[in-house]
Amino acid sequence: MKDGKLKYCYNWLDRERYTLESKEALPAGKVTVKFEFSYDGGGVGKGGAGQLLVNGQKVADGRIVADPAVRLLCG
Repeated sequence: MKDGKLKYCYNWLDRERYTLESKEALPAGKVTVKFEFSYDGGGVGKGGAGQLLVNGQKVADGRIVADPAVRLLCG
């Protein structure tokens, strides 16, 4: 959360940052938030598409070029 908006930032090895952010502030009251990542496949460290959902509705999406597996392999 930042300024009332849902935000996701993936920091890849402190070299690149990929950010997804909703355009609108979250609604008042209880909400369900979710991040989904659809891996492109084809080997370790490939990217994919990320999306943020609020109460089941997509509020932001974008590409994430490198996935977390790269960091795990680096130690």
